[in-house]
Amino acid sequence: MTVNKTHDENDEEKIESDEADESEKDPPQQKPSGIVDGSQRIERKHRETSIETNKVPYMNPAKENQNGYQAAENIFVSGLWLYRYYQYNQWFGPFQQQIVFNPMTKTLNGCGVDNVGQYLLNGSFSVETGQLEMMQHYQIGTGNPNFNIGHKDAIQLTWNASRKLFEGMGYSQSGGNYVPGSIIEMSHA
Repeated sequence: MTVNKTHDENDEEKIESDEADESEKDPPQQKPSGIVDGSQRIERKHRETSIETNKVPYMNPAKENQNGYQAAENIFVSGLWLYRYYQYNQWFGPFQQQIVFNPMTKTLNGCGVDNVGQYLLNGSFSVETGQLEMMQHYQIGTGNPNFNIGHKDAIQLTWNASRKLFEGMGYSQSGGNYVPGSIIEMSHA
């Protein structure tokens, strides 16, 4: 790339126009970031990434999550929790579940009953990020035999400080992969 010593506003507009044309062809969103170097301005593009909903997301290692959680809050309190889920264009619940958080191992265990059946919970949590992930394993022979096939759902939640609850997704196993199954909210009882 050749850099001219002379610079005027028309050149900058042409560069930005060319970049806009390129971004229309490229489906992922482009986010330009400008770097000023002396009298020259160089534009670089960075791809914005988003969580693909066809994969179970991973825990974000950041110290503060996007919903304003800071590690000073004590949100991982053992006891009775309420959860509800949104599936098939309607909310189900709230349902009660008992959860024990182990601060030494950063793991959780629990149990509950919902409209599908009885289930056990096993998982882990991060005090630093306000996130938790757990497996919900339904006990076959309990609840609704049309829905309860003894399956496992993966649940990943993030604390929303303004709403004072965990929110996130439940993923159901389908053909060996986990696919989005429901939106989940969980709060202290």
